[in-house]
Amino acid sequence: MIKILGFTFSGLPLDMSSDDFLALIGKYGLVMEDQDSGKKKYKMYMDDKGNFKGDAKCCFLRKESIPLAMQMLNGTKLPGSSQKLKVEQAKFVMKGDFNPKIKTEKKK
Repeated sequence: MIKILGFTFSGLPLDMSSDDFLALIGKYGLVMEDQDSGKKKYKMYMDDKGNFKGDAKCCFLRKESIPLAMQMLNGTKLPGSSQKLKVEQAKFVMKGDFNPKIKTEKKK
């Protein structure tokens, strides 16, 4: 069983780049990589015009990163942001109905 170690971040500076975000969270643990593509598992949410909304999520590789990131980042105010950073464990909610009889295709 794979345990998801996801976090959501809100209150990030609107001019933050993906490199800045990875540098910030990389101080507290390794970011998980996708097994197929090798890309780091994180997402920065954008509005309809492609502007960063100040919210993001990431998945850490180790569970020890969870309390460290929350303790060090939650409630801090980053330069360029008008609000305090809010860090919390991601809540994954299944959308729709799950039917175990339907098999999905495996990626090659």
